[in-house]
Amino acid sequence: MSSFYRSQAVSLVATAIDFSVTIFLKEIVGIVYIVAHAKGLICGGFIQFTMNRRWTFKNDSKTNKMIRRFVIVWTANFLLNTSLVWCLTHFLQWDFIVSKVTISTVLAVSINFFLQKEYVFK
Repeated sequence: MSSFYRSQAVSLVATAIDFSVTIFLKEIVGIVYIVAHAKGLICGGFIQFTMNRRWTFKNDSKTNKMIRRFVIVWTANFLLNTSLVWCLTHFLQWDFIVSKVTISTVLAVSINFFLQKEYVFK
């Protein structure tokens, strides 16, 4: 299986965790949607890094450089993702889950794989 397909499988797992945490915090605990969204992204990001490092890109080195690169890419994705979800939900009055699915999908297939492969785990 190529690294692209493994990366997509990892993204599905990370997304499932992200969405589970988000929905649990928003619907069950009652946290404001954007805070629940942020906490879900953090949980999904941790899973994504761990699985991509070990399985997708098979990079078990424990270098600070790789971790710093991941944090840079992930933080940029986090800020962009959260901002766009908030804009779609707040200004365009989209349903929160529709906003989250749309933005997560667009970012995952457009830039995340390439940044992970060519910058973080290279």
